Amino acid sequence: MKDLIEKLMNATESSFELNAAIARLDFYRDMEGDMGDDEIPDFCASIDAALTLVPAEYTWNINEWGLVQLLRKEKDPAGTDRGIEVSDKVRPPAIAICIAALRARLALEGQT
Repeated sequence: MKDLIEKLMNATESSFELNAAIARLDFYRDMEGDMGDDEIPDFCASIDAALTLVPAEYTWNINEWGLVQLLRKEKDPAGTDRGIEVSDKVRPPAIAICIAALRARLALEGQT
């Protein structure tokens, strides 16, 4: 997942390859099952599709400075930072949400 996050960090627009890579992630397959190429959501262009990636343990917003933020709904028992922020305002919002959502999933798995 870290490699995919890096690719998303460098992306400036949606692509089939990025959307397909997201759809192939284990957690997404568990949620949606396998899907054909014509059924893959456009996570990198659609905020609604990107929001399906946000873990249930998080809430999201785009703050007054245009930064995408995900915040834990409850305090993290490990006492680590509760928030995930993507600070690049130039990035399309859907891509920023994808990055933050995937980072949040890594955090939930205890990875950084």
